[in-house]
Amino acid sequence: MKKGFKKIMAYFCAIALIVTSVTVYNNKSVSAYEDSEYTALTNGKGAAVGDWSELFAGTYDGLAGNMSYAGSKLDDLSLKIDESCGKPGTWHLQAKTKLTGLTAGKTYDIKTKLNSSMAGILYEKTDVTGVVNSNIEIKVGENETTLQFKATGETETLVFELSGMPTGCVIDFKGITTTEATEIVTTTEQQPEEDGYYASIKGQWTLTSPWSAFSTGSIKYKGTADSNSATVDIKFAEYGGGDWQTQLRVLGSTNTVGPLEAGKDYKVKVDYTASKAFDGLVKVGEKAENVKFAEGTNSLEISYKAETEKPDIYLNLGYAPADEELNIKLTLVKVEDIQTSVDPTSNNVTSADVTSPDATSADVT
Repeated sequence: MKKGFKKIMAYFCAIALIVTSVTVYNNKSVSAYEDSEYTALTNGKGAAVGDWSELFAGTYDGLAGNMSYAGSKLDDLSLKIDESCGKPGTWHLQAKTKLTGLTAGKTYDIKTKLNSSMAGILYEKTDVTGVVNSNIEIKVGENETTLQFKATGETETLVFELSGMPTGCVIDFKGITTTEATEIVTTTEQQPEEDGYYASIKGQWTLTSPWSAFSTGSIKYKGTADSNSATVDIKFAEYGGGDWQTQLRVLGSTNTVGPLEAGKDYKVKVDYTASKAFDGLVKVGEKAENVKFAEGTNSLEISYKAETEKPDIYLNLGYAPADEELNIKLTLVKVEDIQTSVDPTSNNVTSADVTSPDATSADVT
């Protein structure tokens, strides 16, 4: 009896050792860095680190994002995800690096090697040209991703989006190479359906212009854009899926909206008609504004200081209910171009942009 008991205990001890060794492998073999060697990023504030132009972690819109790093090279950067919302495509955790020495008009392949301690979903995109490789399935251990883009200038920024990787995950970047493409991958722009609307592709960005869409649910949309405005009609066949799980965008790289004057103040007028009320977000450039879309026809204004001539425009519509129908138009007007309007039949100034005259000025009548 004692011998049998000892054999059973020895068996369970062996199993425990195997499990322990696997756990150690998953947590520690990916990175050569000790926990004490990681530096925590300041939440909501990007940091330039060595070869990486920006590492960013932010908690906002009710979704968590905290991250630490060790190393600073393209082939030696370790990222420890301290807290993740687990929702890919929400951009709460990012790593950016600049690609240089490019030639405008040429097509390039980017290959990235990385090791991961846990499985999850990664996005990567080129910031200027707006090419997105979404829903990349990252497995435990070694991984390689590829992205092809056509350069529009000598530099480009490559962005990795890590919000779809779980809390506790350690990712080690082992190298990024950019080479001129020997084989061009051709893509066919998506065609509209008979009613003129485009259908979303579950979990992927659509290949449409000027508006494109991403949704984990099901939507149909059609839209237009010109130098100072963008309009889109959206029909939701089902719930939007939650924060950032349904998005629509007009990328600055489409050269549709703009050019704006960088550094100037603008008013973004948002005119919309919604069949049901819900919470959303409008983002122009780096300015994000939470919006409560009310039922019916309404309008609102957002103040925006242009950072670039051609900003990206995003709509976060993840909280739209099923069967929602939304028509929205965004118009950008430079503040200094807004003229005071006066009703000729009265002495009332109707513009909200007029300031009271300076009482010390000789021009006061």
